[in-house]
Amino acid sequence: MSKTRATINFIGLFLFIVAIVVLNESIVITEPHLQLTLNKYSFVGGAFLLFIVVIFMWVFTKHKEFLNYKVFLLIVLAFATPLINVFLEPSLISFPATDAEGVTETVSLTIGLFARFQSLFFTLTSILIVYLFFVVVPKLLKTKAMLMGFLYFLIIILVGFIIYSLIVEWDQYYLLFTTGNIDYYTPTISLFSNTNVFGYYLSLGIYVLGILDSLKHRFWHYILMAVFILSLLLTITITSYVGGFVFLTLYVVYDLMIQLKRRPVAASIWFVSLVSLTFVAIVGLMLSDLPLATSIREDFIPESIESLQSRYIIWRHARELYFGLHLYIGHGMGISNSLLRLAMGVEGGYGTNRFHNGVYEIIASGGLYFLLTYLTLVGVTIYFVIKRYKYNRKLALTSLFILLGILIQSVSEAKVLFKGDAMGTLGTFIILIPLLIDRDLIDTRTKVTPIPKVFEIGPVVD
Repeated sequence: MSKTRATINFIGLFLFIVAIVVLNESIVITEPHLQLTLNKYSFVGGAFLLFIVVIFMWVFTKHKEFLNYKVFLLIVLAFATPLINVFLEPSLISFPATDAEGVTETVSLTIGLFARFQSLFFTLTSILIVYLFFVVVPKLLKTKAMLMGFLYFLIIILVGFIIYSLIVEWDQYYLLFTTGNIDYYTPTISLFSNTNVFGYYLSLGIYVLGILDSLKHRFWHYILMAVFILSLLLTITITSYVGGFVFLTLYVVYDLMIQLKRRPVAASIWFVSLVSLTFVAIVGLMLSDLPLATSIREDFIPESIESLQSRYIIWRHARELYFGLHLYIGHGMGISNSLLRLAMGVEGGYGTNRFHNGVYEIIASGGLYFLLTYLTLVGVTIYFVIKRYKYNRKLALTSLFILLGILIQSVSEAKVLFKGDAMGTLGTFIILIPLLIDRDLIDTRTKVTPIPKVFEIGPVVD
């Protein structure tokens, strides 16, 4: 396959994945005001699912190198329990839910045909996206420039979120720096439903810039990274703080070690300056009387702790879903979110359908079996990334640092990899980047030791 044809196919594949993600975000487990309705969109969803089957049957027939039945079967087995739950989940589910006062009541949910279709669609598209990333995408990325161009495109979109926030939410930023009196839950959210989602995408921007600098070192990557860091700080989202700054710490320390060998004097000056600025910023936050610093100390930190405590209520109700056989096989993707909202309803109000914890969501969706296969997929990813360490150390380690950051974020947010929503798809793509580009293009050695064919993921040369 020529580079031009591969580029065209890659762009088409990107648009195809975007369409999948948009539908998953719209009709499965997103905010109520964004959900599409059965009457208006069920036919569109069914037609799109049929479109997936027809198009990919045609593509696989035309390009045999895209076919890998063994890998596809293994991925299907990994998603086996969410898949079979589409058909095994009873039409009426009842279980006890206990509120904060200790009062227990039995709640019930009827699982209709459309709920099963949503769950099936989400599961199948998640399987498809994982397969595309492991098998198809590596065969389309023919050059490092193609990959970097796509990553810069992502950065442009993410910078667009920041610019949109600055324009639309200018009053919020103004209050942050003048009075500090703003709503903790929606200080700056850009196009998203809450500040945690905005913070996650800002941390993704930091991750992508780390990958870009691993592929080709440029000083202005750090300037853009500073922009994302500042924007992240102003979202007041503790979860993204921790994940993002763990990545930054590991990345900066490793990059400093590299620069010390190449430019010891300049690297030493840079390191001392960075440490000094960080120290001044922390001391300023603790002692300053500026409205922003005062609000962070007196309002945002205590309310963040309170918000974390509210997670315990969500997790308690999540555990109520692990009754009987469901502990081992779960309830299915999407269906588990509806059940969580039902259980949260005993606390009063509408209740959330977000687990705010990756492990709890995985178990609720596919049981302990799915948790085991999920951890296996993470382990396989780590194994292959480590295999690429000999070709580009910085790229491989950056990918592992990102994986650690995302896993940390998943402790108090539902950031699940290998999942067909926007955050899961982007997160999976970023950590798999060392596997998506031909190792010969990122190799810095004279001789390349090939990976055994049974483990081969790289592109096929015609």
